[in-house]
Amino acid sequence: DHWAFAADGAASVLMGLKMSHTLKLDIRAVSGSVSAAPLAMREAQSFIDVPILTLPELWEGQTAASWIEPKALPNGTYEVFSAHTDKSLAS
Repeated sequence: DHWAFAADGAASVLMGLKMSHTLKLDIRAVSGSVSAAPLAMREAQSFIDVPILTLPELWEGQTAASWIEPKALPNGTYEVFSAHTDKSLAS
C-alpha cells in the first residue's frame, strides 16, 4: 500500500515520516498545510525524499496519480484504489 501524509509544518513532516517508517508505511507524498507555506515547504523538502504536493497539484490529479501503480488484472484492465473509498475502480 502507498500513503500520503498530511502535515501542518516542517517539524510535523519530519516526525510523521519517522513514525511512518517505524510503522513500515510506504509514504509516497506529503501534503497538508505545510504545502501552503513556501518557507515550511522548502525546509521540509530539504530533509525528505518524497514530493510535497500543493492543493492545485492534488486537484489536478496527474501529479498525485504519478505515484500510484495500478495492478494489472487478467482481463486486461487495471485495478486502482480510490482514496475516498476502499473499493477498487476498473479503468
